[in-house]
Amino acid sequence: MSGAGLEFWVYLPQMRMSFPTILERARAAEAAGFDGVALMDHLAPPGLTSAGMYDAMTTAAAVAAATERLKVGHLVLCGSFRHPCVLAKEVVSLDHLSGGRFELGLGWGSVPGELERFGLAAEDARTRAGRLAEALDVLAALFTGEDVDYDGDFYTLRGARQSPRPLAGKARMSTQHPVGLAAGPGDVDGVSEVARRRFGGWGGLITGTAERVAEQLTGLAGRGVERFYLQFSDFAMPETLERFGAEVIPAVTGAETR
Repeated sequence: MSGAGLEFWVYLPQMRMSFPTILERARAAEAAGFDGVALMDHLAPPGLTSAGMYDAMTTAAAVAAATERLKVGHLVLCGSFRHPCVLAKEVVSLDHLSGGRFELGLGWGSVPGELERFGLAAEDARTRAGRLAEALDVLAALFTGEDVDYDGDFYTLRGARQSPRPLAGKARMSTQHPVGLAAGPGDVDGVSEVARRRFGGWGGLITGTAERVAEQLTGLAGRGVERFYLQFSDFAMPETLERFGAEVIPAVTGAETR
């Protein structure tokens, strides 16, 4: 594990990968010292709707069952896809299945066109934000294990109780970065070009050798970041995860403890 309270997660969108490949990447991340793996939650991959992609919760269950220490979550679950009472049951089930390793990340739905294509409520940003706020209220209430009565604009509950309760959890300050990790100085230009081509206009792109990547992450950690979600330009090949775990994570956590 990374230690010093700083966490490194692999962002692993489960598209164009078989289940054996997804589980291979998750096990490689665990062996390399990453703290968690985050999946995505869409009905079809944004920008590549014809590509194959597995369900977010089923894939999370598979990853949790195939690993021992790795935390599992999403960037992030779409609040418009699931009623909060259904989501609460799914979350607690995954939490207990994994021995407390599942972490809930919930958003309002970043691709409105996806909602329209699949016949879900196509709501404006203000409405989706209000729905998300109520969903968070409902989840927090159900996680207490007590009877819940709730009257909102979107959800109404009468005597709703969930058992069992979730095992643990707290909020953390995190950032998300696409990463192009070069094996050596001679590979930097090629890796950087691939990363720029793949991630397009994404902000926060970090590229370079292990030393350079570690320098950039150390600077962010010094500004209060507690968790990094990292998407690798080579689809998180095991050898890249191993190199990151051996060279980058110790450099960043070592700088944090000095």
